Amino acid sequence: MMSSRGDHVGAARVIAAQQARAALAADAAPPAPRLAPVRRPAPPTRGGQARSSAERAATPNQAGAIVAAVALETGLTVEKIVARGRVQKFVRARAAAAWLARRTSDLSLPMIGVAIGGRDHSTVLYLIAKAEARRDSDPAFRLMTDKLHRKFSEARS
Repeated sequence: MMSSRGDHVGAARVIAAQQARAALAADAAPPAPRLAPVRRPAPPTRGGQARSSAERAATPNQAGAIVAAVALETGLTVEKIVARGRVQKFVRARAAAAWLARRTSDLSLPMIGVAIGGRDHSTVLYLIAKAEARRDSDPAFRLMTDKLHRKFSEARS
């Protein structure tokens, strides 16, 4: 099969463009040297003091105690509250535990999430928001969370 003159001209243009790119790349400056990683100081601790190992060990127990108190108050088991189900009564108890842990302890959102079944920090935020809304609309939920809040606030003082 014979090729037309247009094919030859098009191929010549492609080759010329490739050669021009190669020439520009050869004239380009050498790549910048890699920079050393920046060493940042350690973040400050809460209250200006490092937490002791006893305090670090006590924090997960705080969250566990809160979940256990919610379980006792609601008549559910801790295993059901921290399970992966979406049954409304378990989600309600989980939200109460997240709200209480946030209000009565200095636990971080990820630590609260671990205590309520390995949830993500964003899930904990969502549960806290739902608990706030439920406290406004459900008097029984408000009474339960207020009672447990008083219990854990007194124990912390």
